[in-house]
Amino acid sequence: MKDISVRKNGRFFYTVSTCVYCQSSVHYKYNIFSYNRERCALNYGYIRISTKFQNVERQERNIRLMCPDPNLVIIKEIFTGRTQDRPKWRRYYPRFMPGDNIYFDSVSRMARDEDDGVKEYLDLYKRKVNLFFFVEPGINTEVYREACQMQIPRTGTEVDIILEAIEAYQVKLAEKQVRIAFQQAHKELDDLRQRTIEGLETARRSGKQLGRPRGRCITEKERKAKILF
Repeated sequence: MKDISVRKNGRFFYTVSTCVYCQSSVHYKYNIFSYNRERCALNYGYIRISTKFQNVERQERNIRLMCPDPNLVIIKEIFTGRTQDRPKWRRYYPRFMPGDNIYFDSVSRMARDEDDGVKEYLDLYKRKVNLFFFVEPGINTEVYREACQMQIPRTGTEVDIILEAIEAYQVKLAEKQVRIAFQQAHKELDDLRQRTIEGLETARRSGKQLGRPRGRCITEKERKAKILF
């Protein structure tokens, strides 16, 4: 890391360091009396599209509505949501630290697979990383945390057994809401696959030619055009 700026404020001063490999910025806070360095929480915006022909403007606009921080680190990736082994997501995932905030346009941008999505959601939650979703704010980690930490005052009687059960039910209900959101993202992918298959079958039955006609050789002009594009 290389320090590129220093800012003072009372008994603290702040530095901004830039990673020489990925050019992402990390903010540190120093106490001028003890010289202890504290890493400031970072704000990330994760944007994912499946093909280069899709537009990222809507996602970025929604993320910036949630987080107007000028130092917001935007991570853009062109990769399928069927897997979590996406290059940029894997690169940044270990760097997320307690107190960091990650903003998504929707759950489907984080993961399309139900099990993988829930697993990483809970892992980041346990690491005290905050997740925010523009379309599904009901499963933001702060909402999940409130449900898990809800405590009903005890009465000192047998009724406490029921109150403990209610608290446990609230935690299970919160977990279920998270899983339902990722289930929906998974279902959307399955529906898209099914519509594609049915569309191809309909075109085949109607006699439409799918792909290049059999036996047709590509011309030199077409080959050069493909190289250019």
